[in-house]
Amino acid sequence: MDFDRGLLSKLENFDRVPLCHLPTALQPLDRLSKELGGPRLWIKRDDCTGLSLGGNKSRKLEYVLPEVISSGADTLITIGAMQSNHVRQTIAAGVKCGLESWVVLGNWVGYEQPSYLKSGNRLLDDVLGAKVFEADADELPDDALNRVYDAAIAAGRKPCIVALGASTPVGALGYAHCAGELLLQCEAEKFMPSAVYFASGSGGTQAGLLAGMLAAKANTVVQGVSVFHEDGQLLLDTIQSICAGTLDLLSESYTVDTGGICLDESQLAPGYGLPHSAMVEALQLLARLEAIILDPVYTGKAMAGLIQDVRNGRFEPGENVVFIHTGGTPGLFAYADIVDFQ
Repeated sequence: MDFDRGLLSKLENFDRVPLCHLPTALQPLDRLSKELGGPRLWIKRDDCTGLSLGGNKSRKLEYVLPEVISSGADTLITIGAMQSNHVRQTIAAGVKCGLESWVVLGNWVGYEQPSYLKSGNRLLDDVLGAKVFEADADELPDDALNRVYDAAIAAGRKPCIVALGASTPVGALGYAHCAGELLLQCEAEKFMPSAVYFASGSGGTQAGLLAGMLAAKANTVVQGVSVFHEDGQLLLDTIQSICAGTLDLLSESYTVDTGGICLDESQLAPGYGLPHSAMVEALQLLARLEAIILDPVYTGKAMAGLIQDVRNGRFEPGENVVFIHTGGTPGLFAYADIVDFQ
């Protein structure tokens, strides 16, 4: 394998709050590979990062929280959908660091079923002790976030806003680190991945992985599967901006334009958090062949994108492709009244 091993050394120069169980495992998906034909498939278990049932946001928060702590803040303010994995992990990170969390949740998907409103991540937010506010039906997310921020100030708190998905150039360092970690694991298994697949939502995971692969000079396609943004160009612009900022932090001179960003928009419809049959099939295949649980909102749709590409012959039998499981498993329980997985 040929890649620049200096990436992880560079990342050691950044402050980091240890929140994750790292490295996360890299495992072969041999039964799924046999079922689908084509390349050998692997899975990187970022659902097992460890913080409050794990997930990808924990890697980002490791790099974001040092700035929060050094600012003297005592309260984290963030926002997400009713079943937000980001919100749950931010609250958990706050608990580890002795910070309160005041969070805004919006029911932008529109489900009113009890499992969606009370179970899954929403239940964990309460268990972890967050102060939860709901966005009004006609309230813009930024307005709701600022309303809660002002309320924290009025209550004598010292709040700090954590961006949606912790998707900033600093947060994306967590997935630049993941890229270096993954390449070392692949080297131990004696292969260079042709591509890595994952769910692309707020853009930080894809930006970090792309920055990391570029910094490591790895010839690996960074293939995001869009699961959140209706506006694909907006997501591409966001990924490009975050990636450029992360590369700048790493003192790398690469120029990234949106034309070089791989984003599959085929799995988004009928919209964010709304199931479709390919997602259900992907979730069932992973559960029944590999005993690995995906979620309906993010990883189920991302795996559906990978399965589609394998079936369409994108990869040769001798290639190796890695799926990054970015977590979200608690969200599955929220869909008990919405999707029949039998």
